[in-house]
Amino acid sequence: MIAHDVFYDILKRFAHCCDRALKKDQVEELYDRLKFTDEEKFRAAMEQLIEDESKLTLPAIKRALAMQDKKNGETVAGSHFNGIGCPDCSMGLIHTRRMIDNLPYSFVYRCKCRSYDAPTLPIYNGDGIDETRIPAEPERDIPI
Repeated sequence: MIAHDVFYDILKRFAHCCDRALKKDQVEELYDRLKFTDEEKFRAAMEQLIEDESKLTLPAIKRALAMQDKKNGETVAGSHFNGIGCPDCSMGLIHTRRMIDNLPYSFVYRCKCRSYDAPTLPIYNGDGIDETRIPAEPERDIPI
């Protein structure tokens, strides 16, 4: 986990080098989403953004972090879970089941706590009358 002041210093260097304004709200939001990133990898990603004269956006930072993984030979995708969670979800996700033509279909939604960062997944609003939530089970080893 990156310390807040270290995170802020890295972003301040980016802002200074790229002549960009740094807003407190933006720093806080980025910190909440990226605080579990490795400090050295984050520092290297920000240096890459400085060289590219990129904008300071979450997608740009995530792309730069992914490029750092690629440079290091890592191919494993990172988790979208930001580590916060809530009692209503399982790692930021809600699983449901719906019967369609007498066949069970499973669906995955993001919880309203927004602890899972994947904008392509819809946020669960509980409107599905014919949809039932699947209770979260304790983690167990699943044979592959």
